[in-house]
Amino acid sequence: MGNKLNYKRASLLLGVAAATLICESQAAQAFDYEFNNGVDVRFDNTIQYSVTERTAPLSQVLGGQIGAAQNTNDGDDNLRAGIVSNRFDLLTKLDISDNGYGFDTTVDSFYDTVYNQKTQNRNGATYNPAQQPADKFTSATETQAGRNVELRNLFVYGTQNVDGVPVTLRVGRLVNLFGESLFFSGNGIAYGMAPVDVARASSVPNTEAKNLFLPVGQALISAQLTNSVSVSAYYQFEWEKFNFIPSGSYFSTVDLLDEGAQRLYAATGAPYISPAHPGSALYFYRANDIKGKNTGQFGLAVHYDPVGSAFDFGFYALQYNDSQPQIYTSPHFVFIHHVPTVIPAPVAGTAPGSPAALALGTYQTVYANGIQIYGVSTSTTVGPFNFAGEASVRANEDLRSTVTVGPGEIANNTNHALYAIGDVAHYQASEIYLGPKEAGLWDASSIVGEVAGENLFAITSRKNNFDRVDSAHMALGLRTVATVTYFQILSGLDISPSIGLGWNFMGKSPDAAAFNNTGIDRGGDITIGLSGTFQNNWTGGINYTRYISPPGRDPYADRDFLSFNVERTF
Repeated sequence: MGNKLNYKRASLLLGVAAATLICESQAAQAFDYEFNNGVDVRFDNTIQYSVTERTAPLSQVLGGQIGAAQNTNDGDDNLRAGIVSNRFDLLTKLDISDNGYGFDTTVDSFYDTVYNQKTQNRNGATYNPAQQPADKFTSATETQAGRNVELRNLFVYGTQNVDGVPVTLRVGRLVNLFGESLFFSGNGIAYGMAPVDVARASSVPNTEAKNLFLPVGQALISAQLTNSVSVSAYYQFEWEKFNFIPSGSYFSTVDLLDEGAQRLYAATGAPYISPAHPGSALYFYRANDIKGKNTGQFGLAVHYDPVGSAFDFGFYALQYNDSQPQIYTSPHFVFIHHVPTVIPAPVAGTAPGSPAALALGTYQTVYANGIQIYGVSTSTTVGPFNFAGEASVRANEDLRSTVTVGPGEIANNTNHALYAIGDVAHYQASEIYLGPKEAGLWDASSIVGEVAGENLFAITSRKNNFDRVDSAHMALGLRTVATVTYFQILSGLDISPSIGLGWNFMGKSPDAAAFNNTGIDRGGDITIGLSGTFQNNWTGGINYTRYISPPGRDPYADRDFLSFNVERTF
């Protein structure tokens, strides 16, 4: 697809956005009813439609040929041009409350037509799924990206005065966050408290961190001890991994993670060829994940808001089991004259169009346990500005590693962890500016931004397994969004143009592959958008995102996209 057609379609999408937002509609209200006995029932449904189009041509460096990045190219090849998402969402919320006690649940349902049809991939020689032809998504990817019903929140809550102290208890699946993270969900204190929706972070680059965390089962208690001091503590009884981008979907740049991933090539260049089996490619096949524990996750926070002070302070200590994995590769060793040797084994059932396959062994995703975070935060308001920041240390944290399990070696995530472990300092500072009306320019404005970084200051175990190619001892990045708003440009219609920038000065994080979404060193993304609200019922927007780093460093470099969304709650 050429640029000329893309620009025509961009104009069409903009027209659809405008037409949708200014269409006639009656006021829609959520169901909210209070019974005579004081019980209040609120039932909300939000319907959303979104469509995303690829606007950059396929790079031959990143996809489309043997010799491209064969463990990162399936998303590129599967959706080479045109619409890459055509999705309908229904978010249903129910809250029942009575005199400070209640029940809350949320269910998210969606259907994406793109992931319920064939791919555009014709390059079976580099397609990672083992027994799937290149023109089909795996069933796991179809489910996670194409159609699903997901339970989000499900918890009970209550507030009671105990000797004059308000105490609140919540138990169930919910999101509970500490700290002051604005955009950097993977860098802050809150990272240790909930899995991150990586798929959403990639498809909507400037989403605030608080909207990226996912609920897990836990019990949370909080109390306002004095006018200045409050405390909260929690214990989690459920572990969940990140909601990763499904393998082979548009924003996936790692074919071996997670849903839909089945095997990885033994090299990132042309597949190895076995002399004993000419024309055969060598792979590691996926084995069962080594998951994090459902126990040993807890935390405590103390907030101090001095009377008469412009500052408030937070102090935190928590322990968690990591929700993003390490990778263990385990070659199949046999001993020949007492020498461990890897002999590739033929694999039956290779997908049509793929070269004959030989198995070198297996690989596993492995999730570390027992990481501690100790941190502090502060925030203050000065005129139209709010400033906030936090700093923390992660102790006993798994670091980005390259792990090959040796012959007879035990490998797990407890007493025989093979990934590097160390201590990492994390820090970030943010500002929110709410500007006044500027006559002749705009009715309101805002600038929000955050700078975040991390430093590895000690490797305490398996130092030789630390990945020194794709990671470094330091990372530093920023993300900022500027918005202006115009009220009532037409009857009932408000619009807000915006521009957002994410940039990594140093992106090779020692502990996170997707630092600031992309994890790219000296690269990032820029998004130009227009959002609108019509009669307080309809909201929508159109956004164009461009990645601003070269294909040699950035697997997203050819995945620029244009997106449109519209939603209504009733």
